[in-house]
Amino acid sequence: MLLLDLPTELLLLIFSFLGPEYFRSNLRHLTIASKWYNAAVDILSGYFYQDWGRPAMFRMSNAACERLKSKLRTARVEFGLYACSLMSASDFDAYTRLDVQARLDKRSSSKKLVDVLGECRQLRSLDICIILTDGDPDNVTFVGHQSLFPLLSLSNLTSLVLSYQYPLKGDMDLRAIPCEHFCSAANALFPTLRRFFYRMPTVCKDLLDLEKYPELPAMEEMIIGLRHRSCLGGSPAVMSLECAPPGEKPGEVVKPKQFEALARKFADRLPNAKVLLITSNQLLDDGGHRVREYDALKDAEQFWLGEDVWGGTLWFDHDSQPSPSLLEYYYGEMEKLIAGDRDELTEENDELTDDGDDEDSEESGEGSTEEDGEDDADDADSTSQE
Repeated sequence: MLLLDLPTELLLLIFSFLGPEYFRSNLRHLTIASKWYNAAVDILSGYFYQDWGRPAMFRMSNAACERLKSKLRTARVEFGLYACSLMSASDFDAYTRLDVQARLDKRSSSKKLVDVLGECRQLRSLDICIILTDGDPDNVTFVGHQSLFPLLSLSNLTSLVLSYQYPLKGDMDLRAIPCEHFCSAANALFPTLRRFFYRMPTVCKDLLDLEKYPELPAMEEMIIGLRHRSCLGGSPAVMSLECAPPGEKPGEVVKPKQFEALARKFADRLPNAKVLLITSNQLLDDGGHRVREYDALKDAEQFWLGEDVWGGTLWFDHDSQPSPSLLEYYYGEMEKLIAGDRDELTEENDELTDDGDDEDSEESGEGSTEEDGEDDADDADSTSQE
């Protein structure tokens, strides 16, 4: 019996034991689970703790990689400065979807990873995240290395996520990234893509050069995260927007009206797509769990305005780790707001009230059942006497 053939609930249980801080006890639990369910755990056999100062490391055997090639639908790849790879249990479905998170050392070659993903014929969604470190120019060189871009040329992709993460304590200047390589690869992919998410901290002027993109009727969702005004770059279509008055600081965030106009331009190119431009505007409060009223969203149809994903409340938790669940929750809240469904909380409260009434009725029903039982017994006695 293969590990991937186990029920999803059991897989979630197994992967919940993969926290590096409890490695020794986790290994014991995995051993017990393999004996109980007679499961081959060679996928987890390479999991070991490197040292107390580094994250745990996970390696897959060749046999496991061969099995993954036939099942892999969704891949998440993280390029960082340390060798670490983990399997993610989020949205894990052993039969239709498998999220794999791979972190590679900057000295490692990405060719093997490209070869493996290229053989995954079922791969439809690719999420590439490049982890930056503050003040490391070598990392910028690695980010811009051409070995990254063959990942973008994988065929049959319908969803592409390309994002950059960096420490919350500071920004990095990413002008060294060869955007022309990315744009050429992205344009080749666009005829098949339905979802495109690009998250960029600072400068990527070529990305917003709308004249480079054809009409994309197949695109269903395009999400672009921009932080500062410098992200708007030198594109004529973008520069025609009403930018900030002269004399303002270069690091000033982009104003909502600018993103409204930019989103409308994207909407013209993407007639059937939702366009989300993520800005630094504070739309969330209570730690990212509640959406405020915002006038620009009331009539929105093809564009969204959102919270800055680098701000600490949406994309990162207190440990500076990605928090996709918050992002998904946020998308849901934004959809409710755009749809004008502001009575949902009231409906939920009504449902809770109804549930309370049902409980009361059940309690009263239990009492009446006992009384009815006594009445039935009396009727039976009278019948027997007759």
